[in-house]
Order: sequence, then C-alpha cells, then structure tokens
Amino acid sequence: MAYITWTQENSVEVKEIDDQHKKLFAMLNDFYEKLMAGQGKEVMGKLIQDLAEYAVYHFATEEKYFTQLGYPDYPAHKAEHDAFVKKVSDLQKRYMAGGFVLSAEVTDFVKDWLKTHTTGTDRKYIPFFHSHGIR
Repeated sequence: MAYITWTQENSVEVKEIDDQHKKLFAMLNDFYEKLMAGQGKEVMGKLIQDLAEYAVYHFATEEKYFTQLGYPDYPAHKAEHDAFVKKVSDLQKRYMAGGFVLSAEVTDFVKDWLKTHTTGTDRKYIPFFHSHGIR
C-alpha cells in the first residue's frame, strides 16, 4: 500500500508540474516500501540526496513560470521552496556527518510537506497559469 497517494486534489492542472509532483510522490513511496522491508538505513542517504536534487529541479520549473509570467505570489511561494530545500539540506548534512536521522522524521516531513504544498500553495497558481495558457 502506498504511503502517500496522488489524487486529483494534488493536481495543479499543468501536466509538466503534475508529472514532477507524481515523481516526488513515487520517490517517497519507494523509500517507504524499502523502509518497511527493513532497508531504511541502507537507502536513507540516497533518498535524501535524490530529494534534494529533484526538489531543486522541480522548484526551478515552477519558478521559471513565476518569473516569466510575473506571478504576484512568487516571493511567498519561493520562500516555501527555500524552506523545503533548507530542511532537506539540513537532514542531508546530519546524515553525512554520521548524525542520527530518523526514517520517520524524513518520511513524515516529506509527506506532510508534499500534501500541504500541492493541495494548498501550489493550487493557488492554477487560475493565474490558466489565464496565461499554461496547462
């Protein structure tokens, strides 16, 4: 069973961005499956690294549209992106330094952030993007 399930409520009605969000969901679900199979310690570093890299890639996509179109909520939205990147970076630094990083801490943080961000902050730009022909 999936740890986090993609639903229409998570859609921002822009295929490129929805596909990227789905990949983030899949990355978290893959990690959770491995965690449940007892492989959490072995795959923790890879998950954190992959999340850091993919989040930066994904955020760059959204922010490209924000700057091109003059999205008025860009500063606040970018602040949320920056906070996510900082948190994942902090987790990565702790892990690399040999610090204890709980699998539950990582999975719960990412799950909560994805659900809140995709169903809240991201959905706010749907009308703005659609009014500029972005779907």
